[in-house]
Amino acid sequence: MAFSLTAFAISKKNNYFCGSIFNDNINIIDKDNFDNKINNINNINSITSMFKINYLRVFILVFTCLVGFFNVWSATPVVAPNYGEKSLIGPLYFGPNAFPTPPVLKGINDSTLNVYIGADEQWGQVGRTEYGNAGERTTTIQAHLSIPLFTQRVTLNLWMPVMEFYENTHFGQGHGAGDVYVSTDIQILNQRQYVPAILLRAALKTASGGEYEKYRFYDSPGYFFDLAIAKSFTISPDWLIHLAGSAGFLCWQTDNGRQNDAVMYAVDAELRHRYWSLIAQYAGYTGWERIGDRPMVIRAAIYGHINNFEPLLGYEYGIRDYPFHTIRLGLRYKFSILKKQ
Repeated sequence: MAFSLTAFAISKKNNYFCGSIFNDNINIIDKDNFDNKINNINNINSITSMFKINYLRVFILVFTCLVGFFNVWSATPVVAPNYGEKSLIGPLYFGPNAFPTPPVLKGINDSTLNVYIGADEQWGQVGRTEYGNAGERTTTIQAHLSIPLFTQRVTLNLWMPVMEFYENTHFGQGHGAGDVYVSTDIQILNQRQYVPAILLRAALKTASGGEYEKYRFYDSPGYFFDLAIAKSFTISPDWLIHLAGSAGFLCWQTDNGRQNDAVMYAVDAELRHRYWSLIAQYAGYTGWERIGDRPMVIRAAIYGHINNFEPLLGYEYGIRDYPFHTIRLGLRYKFSILKKQ
């Protein structure tokens, strides 16, 4: 009699009976051989996971190389280094989007994919060594994309002034796209009861912005690294206080064959409710030339929390070397893309 049934395995003492009933035959497989086959399957799964991770690393490496190549190709050519002359390539002399104080780190990566679209209204008196001060008014469309890379521990961020529309008393009216910023935020340590969260950011500023001759953008690459420490304190089920501080290194290429190195710093305080958040920030960086390259700003903003939507209304004031007032209006939407464990 011939039978054909599904494969099965039965454990008894030191042997595993594994096989299929076919033509009244049962194959008896030794336990060690069976365990070896299971281990081989696990090894194959591990190798497959390793290849997936390697593909991600290769993608990030290639993407970074392409961005670097674009920076070299598009940047303004520099001359031989002149160590006695100040470059005057700094935020005091350029438009508000040339190299503003970077977004302040919260110290904790978000587990969702974030898409932000907003508009900034900026005005002030820009310093010009050859022209004197110039009145400036700029409206900027901003965009920011934050993507968790398969885990909350690593987040890829891209942001840029998509388009700015400016009016300057010396250069008249105009518009143009700005520089693209790319950063990788790495969660070194998660927050615990008595341990703060620690986050490291490595960022690159491209040279995609134009109109260098009108003092809109540097037309040169830059980069910065900073480390943030943060801690949240729960007051009640509906209220939370979040504090964060960060420090790092920032630099950008000038037009005289050198780069301007700066120390960057920031402090963030947030009072969070279930339906809204109030945020206050103090941030800046200090360049070594110390002529128009030491921007310092304070920011205040209120966020709403409406399901996955977060509307924003904010204000920024330049205390030093950033002569602009900014009113900010935007909307963020969050997509849950990570699988729940």
